Amino acid sequence: MAPISDIERQVYTDIYQTYSGKLYGVCLHYVNDRETAEDLLHDSFIVIFSSLDSLRDSSRLEAWMCSIVRNIACQYLKKAQRMTETSIEDIPKSGTRLPAYLEQQPHLTADMNKAETATQVEAMDLADLAA
Repeated sequence: MAPISDIERQVYTDIYQTYSGKLYGVCLHYVNDRETAEDLLHDSFIVIFSSLDSLRDSSRLEAWMCSIVRNIACQYLKKAQRMTETSIEDIPKSGTRLPAYLEQQPHLTADMNKAETATQVEAMDLADLAA
């Protein structure tokens, strides 16, 4: 990456100082968590500064930056939603038959049985284990 000139550095500083508060507010609106909003703002400024030369109309700078922040926040929320889509209710209960595909994979079935046994042992108290 090529070093930036003093003029570019000043432009970046001015943009950050002028718009970071508002853009942070946009991030916070989407995620409602200060630390996550700060991370998203940081990610947004990386994208903004690396693609600043693609801005066609400088009078639309604020709207352009807001759309970048909004897109990054939405990407974060989609990723977070995908990570939480598998709920505890989706996990088979003990004693439930495994899906046919897993039953045909003996090494997976053995590992799952070991995990289930370990889970059952963890749930026992010392008196049960001693018996």
